[in-house]
Amino acid sequence: MLSKTCTRLLKTSNQKFTTSLLNTATQKRFYADDVDGRQSALEESIASILTKQANEYEVTKELAFLSSTIKNEEDFSYLMRLASKVGSKLAYSGVQDVGYMAKKPVVRVAVTGAAGQIAYSLIPRIASGEMLGKDQPVHLVLIDIPDSMKLVEGVQMELQDCAFPLLRGITVTSDLAEGFKDVEYTLLVGAKPRSKGMERKDLLLENAKIFQTQGKALGKHAKSNNLTLVVGNPANTNALIAASNASNIDPKQFSAMTRLDHDRALAQVALKLNVPVRSLSKFAIWGNHSATQYPDLSNALVDNVPVLSKVDKTWVEKEFIPTVQQRGAAIINVRGSSSAASAADAAIKHMRDWALGTPVPGEWVSMAVPSDGSYGIKPGVYTSYPVICPGGGKYEIVKDLKIDQFSQDRITASVKELLEEKSGVQALLK
Repeated sequence: MLSKTCTRLLKTSNQKFTTSLLNTATQKRFYADDVDGRQSALEESIASILTKQANEYEVTKELAFLSSTIKNEEDFSYLMRLASKVGSKLAYSGVQDVGYMAKKPVVRVAVTGAAGQIAYSLIPRIASGEMLGKDQPVHLVLIDIPDSMKLVEGVQMELQDCAFPLLRGITVTSDLAEGFKDVEYTLLVGAKPRSKGMERKDLLLENAKIFQTQGKALGKHAKSNNLTLVVGNPANTNALIAASNASNIDPKQFSAMTRLDHDRALAQVALKLNVPVRSLSKFAIWGNHSATQYPDLSNALVDNVPVLSKVDKTWVEKEFIPTVQQRGAAIINVRGSSSAASAADAAIKHMRDWALGTPVPGEWVSMAVPSDGSYGIKPGVYTSYPVICPGGGKYEIVKDLKIDQFSQDRITASVKELLEEKSGVQALLK
């Protein structure tokens, strides 16, 4: 509820908000001699905030700005009471319409492979606001091959039955020109799946032409600010193919998903140490989303203490690394099919952090992005790095990490695989 959010922000003394939509004349009234004048200014200010601000976060930020300007204890108490009243009115802001709040424009989100198992777990969570925020209305574009249209129509029916307030439209199509028209967020999930006993490299050529076609369509029809997350495997090289064929879109607006590997690494350490996942930080996945990936604990912390001081080297090398590397194959052996719910969860987190920023500022996450030469990885491949996501579709590769020989050997091996994959699809790259 907004009242709780307001209270938390208003009580946080180290929050500094230096800009506000409130004009200087209004702010001066906060320091008037008469109590009624000051409190009247507060009431007018809150009314202005509710009318002009676009979403709950901005409202709470403005209220926090108000609190930073108030020096009188009585006025602060009055503001707290006003905030509580505001909260009761905005309790479901972003979940149901609030008539006096400005609305964000609807954004188009495309999902390929919409008839598949990953998409089945993914799509409702996008519609609910988990990916782009509880105040962001979306139009979902569900894309798959013609033979799967009946299945996608079933997904559409279920979405309608969920009555998601943020879902402002659904398009079902097998036509990429229609599907990618004006999209701002794209999740390329559809790909030929890996079956039991199949290596990822066997998928390479079978999927390469799919992603070449999709890249061309995105370059021609998507908005220039479109962010594309590649989930379908081999994800790193598929991202390279799509990005290289997408004219008018910056390659940095494409990324491949290694967040599932990142979360698998977190989970294994949390299980080993019997600690909450939130107590862990500074994990990294390097290289390819494959069995050569390198889950790196060199900088990892548990409650700000190095993880490597809590586990022995044998466990790291003989259990942890192989378990994370082979987790996808292990799930196929048990389930008979690829990861679905966990992959969807990772995709939501990846795009959410990329678009909105990580919940904890400065938090490390793992993304496969175009190499910029960092850590000796030459440009020309999409490789996983530890990154920081400030939001707005930006990311920053974590710099100046010390890489020991053990780590360097594993990073080099994974990048070698990426270069081999690239060689196998060179004819499809622009």
